[in-house]
Amino acid sequence: MGGGDPAHKDHTKQARNIMKKHIEVAAAIVAWEGKVLCMRRGRGGSPSTEMKWEFPGGKGEPGETPQETIVRELLEEMDYAVEPVRRVERASHEYPDFSITLEAWLCRAATPLFSMKEHTAFRWMPPREAGKLDFAAADRDILSALAAMAPTIESGEALTPDAKGSGHDNGEESQETVSAQD
Repeated sequence: MGGGDPAHKDHTKQARNIMKKHIEVAAAIVAWEGKVLCMRRGRGGSPSTEMKWEFPGGKGEPGETPQETIVRELLEEMDYAVEPVRRVERASHEYPDFSITLEAWLCRAATPLFSMKEHTAFRWMPPREAGKLDFAAADRDILSALAAMAPTIESGEALTPDAKGSGHDNGEESQETVSAQD
């Protein structure tokens, strides 16, 4: 028994990928006094993401914009009112059991205080240091854009609606990338 037909294994892998669930998620990068909010997921759900750090957010409802998703999800999960200011990055990632497209938005809040209903821990981290945490892979894909924005996040400039070079200021599709020189 030589381990089976390689063509059958390829076909089985393709069938799994076709049936793999894809989710669209909006994530909030909440900035407060030059730091960003990082949350740790609890147990349960996907083994690929449990107990990993993430930017808070969630799945969109039909017809909902990413900004509306962020506002709704943070109110539901954290009793936290935030205002999405600009898009930071959009990234896709393939986990073993699902695929995800994650759109991250820089958000401002009136306070650093919120409730933890679904997460097990939180940290306010300098943007360049957030990558020291064990982030879920999809969120990790956002970290380089976040690090590039660090100077404007730390100064507060990124939270002003007319800031230049601080990411995307609307939900329109764009090929623009954030660079450290901006």
